[in-house]
Amino acid sequence: MTNYISILKIVTKFPPFKYSIKELVELLNNRISDEAKDFFINSLGIDAVYHSIDYNRASLSDTAYTIPHESLIDMYVSAAKQCLEICSVSPRQVSRLIVADDNMQMLDPASTSEIMERLGLASSIMDFHLQGHACSSLARALSMTSNLLKNDYALVLIGNYYSTWFFDIIKQTEKVYGPNEINSAKQRRKDFNNCNYFLQFSDNATALLLSSADDNSIQVLTDTIVCRTGTEPADHEIASLKLAQNVRYRAVFDMDVNTKNLRQRLMQLANEVKIETMKKAAITDDTVKVWNLHTGGKVYVDAVREQCGISFEKCKLTYDVMKETGNTGASSSAILIKETMERKMLDHGEYGAVLDFGWGPKADSFLYRA
Repeated sequence: MTNYISILKIVTKFPPFKYSIKELVELLNNRISDEAKDFFINSLGIDAVYHSIDYNRASLSDTAYTIPHESLIDMYVSAAKQCLEICSVSPRQVSRLIVADDNMQMLDPASTSEIMERLGLASSIMDFHLQGHACSSLARALSMTSNLLKNDYALVLIGNYYSTWFFDIIKQTEKVYGPNEINSAKQRRKDFNNCNYFLQFSDNATALLLSSADDNSIQVLTDTIVCRTGTEPADHEIASLKLAQNVRYRAVFDMDVNTKNLRQRLMQLANEVKIETMKKAAITDDTVKVWNLHTGGKVYVDAVREQCGISFEKCKLTYDVMKETGNTGASSSAILIKETMERKMLDHGEYGAVLDFGWGPKADSFLYRA
């Protein structure tokens, strides 16, 4: 356990539009049944979320696609600039750019091209766009930077940007029913899941500046990074979000997820990566002081935590941050690392651990230390 990458700084930018779950439920009022309202308000484990849409300027009755009022790339650039300025690192010193998101603002060329120009990065650096890894992105991005040379810097940008997608779907939905009202009807299940994700996701952009420096920064132990993707028959059918043709719209986002099967597979994969990470580190569970679990909603966090035998106390921060800022998607583990350090939850040399999980199905785990 000798190889590591240093995180010099983590900066997160949220859009300016913050809503309580109750506010959003009220916004959708006549489109949600009473049972669904009760579930969304009381069972998500989330109080508030950030969206890129100002709903004072948007209408559910408008059939046209709602243009976001805050751009993901603008948030990326803002977070990256602040990260570089705090660390006194010139954009020209960055040798690698990795953007991991589900950003539909730009398909070709990758959003890295615009970001490089706006940040003033050197045209010769290597840039990578990891599209579609969803909530299982950070460990993969860190693996791609594990061979940084001395005096090299890598900039990792991770975004979550779903509100416009799901708002567009909800505008086309007549009624969202609660879990007990679905009665196994596939369309009702899809409508419920679309609304569920619309309510719990927070748009955001998170920047991490990485180096191989041996200083007082956060050290990710790259020897302990473990990534798993489900490859059993039909795993790829458990959850998907596709661009689909529609006679009324040029394109729609067609989400299909079997929540029960997805939860079961994530529990299995998360337990596998957690066990292997601990084995690679040659330490016991008692050695890890804080566990940062992906803030994927209370139902998923509870299930994974219990399957992996992690106490509530060791991942209380996950629940607290999830309640405050919602499901921050692929950014959540980086945000939790930042919060762990800023709240001084680790003393020098103590270990924190990340456990990510998401669609694919995928799960990742690694250790870091103060």
